[in-house]
Amino acid sequence: FPSHDRTAIYKLMQRLNADYQPQKAAMERLRAIPNQSSQTGFSLGYGTAIFKTLFTVFGMSYEEYEPSQWQREMFKGVSYDKKTTKVASIQVAKRLAPHNDFRASSRSRAESDGLTDSYLIAVYLSKQI
Repeated sequence: FPSHDRTAIYKLMQRLNADYQPQKAAMERLRAIPNQSSQTGFSLGYGTAIFKTLFTVFGMSYEEYEPSQWQREMFKGVSYDKKTTKVASIQVAKRLAPHNDFRASSRSRAESDGLTDSYLIAVYLSKQI
């Protein structure tokens, strides 16, 4: 679901809270990217604000990690070009969770680096606790 669908995000968080009672969450710290449109920057900031608000509403503390911070730990032992972290993310996530389906939908052919990044950030958080 798109980040602007606040109701869907709220319902997902409500269901996760009811089923798992999570105490802590993690997310990647966002930064402005050179040549990025102001609309893209606004959308990313807006989505981040929604999640931070919901973490607070559901009583969850959260950590924000720089991409280099979680990648340095999670990509240990993997050779990759710093410009191709997407490939490394998919490779490591599939190695750690070979039975997980990291496709964006059942109709997708390839794994989603967004889903593998999210998975690896969660694993990184669990190592910090």
